[in-house]
Amino acid sequence: MIHVEDLEVVYEGSQKPAVEGVNLDLQPGELKTLTGPNGGGKTTILRAITGLIPSFYPGRVKGRIEIDGCDPRECDPREKVFLLLQDPKIQVTGATVFLEASSPLVLRGVDRKTIMERVWEQLHVYGLLDYKWTHVYMLSSGLLQRTALAAAGVLRSRYLLLDEPSSFLDRSARTVLYSILDRLRGEGVGVLVATHDVKLAELADESYIVIRGVNKGIYRINKHHLNPPRQGGELVLKLEKVSAGYPGSRQLVIHDISLQARKSELVLLQGPNGGGKTTILYTIAGFLKPMKGRIIIKGRPRLLPADPFLVFPRGRLSDIIDDPGRISFTEKINEIYDKPIYSLSGGELRLAALAIVLSSGGDILLLDEPTAGLDPENKWLVIEAIHKLARAGYTIVAASHDEELSEIATRSYLVVEGRIRECYGIC
Repeated sequence: MIHVEDLEVVYEGSQKPAVEGVNLDLQPGELKTLTGPNGGGKTTILRAITGLIPSFYPGRVKGRIEIDGCDPRECDPREKVFLLLQDPKIQVTGATVFLEASSPLVLRGVDRKTIMERVWEQLHVYGLLDYKWTHVYMLSSGLLQRTALAAAGVLRSRYLLLDEPSSFLDRSARTVLYSILDRLRGEGVGVLVATHDVKLAELADESYIVIRGVNKGIYRINKHHLNPPRQGGELVLKLEKVSAGYPGSRQLVIHDISLQARKSELVLLQGPNGGGKTTILYTIAGFLKPMKGRIIIKGRPRLLPADPFLVFPRGRLSDIIDDPGRISFTEKINEIYDKPIYSLSGGELRLAALAIVLSSGGDILLLDEPTAGLDPENKWLVIEAIHKLARAGYTIVAASHDEELSEIATRSYLVVEGRIRECYGIC
């Protein structure tokens, strides 16, 4: 059993506890969730249980933590528990999907026959067999998330801790995830998930609501109706039959892509993981060179990647933005302005990265999964910000599985297997 009693964590450089008064239990064969707003402490709880605080993230941990009688501050919990972080790039060690999925077993000296059996099983479960020799840097965020889940699955740990595992997954992949977690519960695995996914919380045996570090209380969701920004502005972006791939590979990822965006438009790219949405954004941003076709841009594109660490790698937001008042899309920026990066939740990291991109200038914003990992309140703040920026004259192209974004999009495209077609609403 995982037992947590009166847990308190204070990160180094912070005066206030990130979590305090946290109590929870997890038995093998149980599925429980940690829900609640960004910054409440869900990720911190997972880090403390697995001993990453203070061994990796500097800080002070008080209270009782036991994993089958083992205190992770005094013994190695890795034989019992596996933590899948919200950003799978942090944990990637293998060059290809197959090597990444097999790496946890290789590092533990498991025999080759067992490795092959378990890896093929997990690649099949997550629909990754066609990607087995694909380099991980060519994967979309959703496919990388599925690869990380496969790597976690091969270990068959007694306890599995997941931080926002569905945040980058398309609808089909989320359904597979729900089924797998339910199956693991039936096989006697204890599963603890930090999530904003309502359906995942409904599947759980019990949910803990974490607010300002304490696992109790409730929070409200205030949703407002927004009309799509107006169409008809100047044409500022046009792709004409663009095909592109990644350096070192002759394989094309996107084929004959044609799309357009006008001033003050929100253009939404929808579709399954691995369809090519991220590749389109990287090609528009100039990080990838078209192998065919042409791109016409009248403006300065700025990219917010799905991985916020690519924009905000270290330090504090105050080290990068001298005046938080210049970034007014959410009051949350003032709250996290002086907090060290390792104390931020995944949602707070995304908000901080968006603030940095906005402060760098540019009038064409390319957003890759801008609401992933956000609780309902903060997600709506970002959606309102995107809406406000579009109405202010920014052109925004966003790749997202978020159906709420489709409600304010002026133009939507469905991207599947590297090809594109225009659609309306939710594609």
